[in-house]
Amino acid sequence: MKIVFLIFLISDLMFFSCSTPSDKFIEIRNKNFSISVPENLIQPSDAEEGSILNLTEDTSDFLNGLSVVVYDDSIIKDLDTISLYDYYYYVSDNILDETTGEGNLQTPEDTTVNGYKSLFFTICGLYNSNNTNENVCFYTGIFQGEKNFYEVTVSCSEKRKQNYLPAIQKILNSFKETSMIK
Repeated sequence: MKIVFLIFLISDLMFFSCSTPSDKFIEIRNKNFSISVPENLIQPSDAEEGSILNLTEDTSDFLNGLSVVVYDDSIIKDLDTISLYDYYYYVSDNILDETTGEGNLQTPEDTTVNGYKSLFFTICGLYNSNNTNENVCFYTGIFQGEKNFYEVTVSCSEKRKQNYLPAIQKILNSFKETSMIK
């Protein structure tokens, strides 16, 4: 009986360790920003084009794990003429292109995170790259920094999104521009 219980316990632990992000977070800094991410995220061999940070939970099946991508988009040349909503439309259109253009785009939420004007939104839809036919959710925060806009997109499979929501919220709420870090 003890052996059956031990086998059951070990299989449960393996299942939960593979389906939820690490509870331990680490802070990652570069010259532009800092962000806290689960410590089990690693750099994939194929980074997202244009990203300044690209991490994933499992590079062999990134749609079933947690993925974090940060962009510091150089298309923004004059913050006085580009609004946070202009940048939101640009980013959401790009994400919708990844979801066959038919993703479910939720209304953006105006918020302030660590002193930054920000917009948070979610897009869930069929992921069309590599013919996976997998539903994926993109949780995106757009932050207006002192000189740049930043896009932080955290993605995971739609079927596992409830497991990842606490980690996603912690990641998005941890963003800080380096000039603001003391």
